[in-house]
Amino acid sequence: GMQIVKKGKYDFIQCPGHEKRLGKPDSHIGNAVLLKNGYKCFACNTFIPTAEMVMEYTGCNRQEAYHIIA
Repeated sequence: GMQIVKKGKYDFIQCPGHEKRLGKPDSHIGNAVLLKNGYKCFACNTFIPTAEMVMEYTGCNRQEAYHIIA
């Protein structure tokens, strides 16, 4: 259910952990780029692995995140 915007060869999302890290929701879909093994948010200046991305987005625990990924 995550909104993904494709621009050229990159897929961008709104950073799911932006509010937790910076105190406000991400309002620019170009801040975070999806990578093979997670995402990089340029506004937060951080890389988040895939399982943690799922946990941030859904609010689930690590075991549930691995189940969703599978």
